[in-house]
Amino acid sequence: MKKITLIVISAVIIFSANAQEKKYAIEKGKVVYKMEIMGSVNTMTMYFKEYGIIQATISEVNMMGITANMRTIERDGFVYNLNLNNKTGIKTLIDEEEKNGLLKGDIDTLSDEQLTEYEAKREGTEVIAGKKATVYTLTENGSKNTFCIWKNIPLKWEAEDEGIKITTKAIEVSENPSFPEGVFEIPKDYEISDMPKF
Repeated sequence: MKKITLIVISAVIIFSANAQEKKYAIEKGKVVYKMEIMGSVNTMTMYFKEYGIIQATISEVNMMGITANMRTIERDGFVYNLNLNNKTGIKTLIDEEEKNGLLKGDIDTLSDEQLTEYEAKREGTEVIAGKKATVYTLTENGSKNTFCIWKNIPLKWEAEDEGIKITTKAIEVSENPSFPEGVFEIPKDYEISDMPKF
């Protein structure tokens, strides 16, 4: 279960781990995802404003009779991973490597040579939630992951690790939505710890 939880957290973080000016080509939006892992189907909702510089991702994952409610907030150069079940969280500084990662700027403007530097490749297009996304493959630690990107927003992600496959796909994309009250704020009654340094 611990291994599965780490993979689910990775799925959440992939949508909220790169901080730079105008991360997305849309000022504010909402994306609802369907996430499939080990036969379990769950939902994840991402809200963002200021072109993705401020972002919140809410997920409820049900597996093996256990429900994990999580919210990941990115703002002010930090990522906050919140456990909604026990009102705790971990605060992580976004380092320079993450800030300058593959999704910095507009990935569609990168040349094939630049993509090769990230062990990535442009594979074509796919229509997801009514949006024409560009398909990319990325090889990391021997594993091949697939991403579908629209306006620099990930609309689909497929990865497999040690036989565990996770697929996350957008089922709804909204521009200029209204946001739930306080969705981008860190709750004052949560116990927040800094990520340990190794």
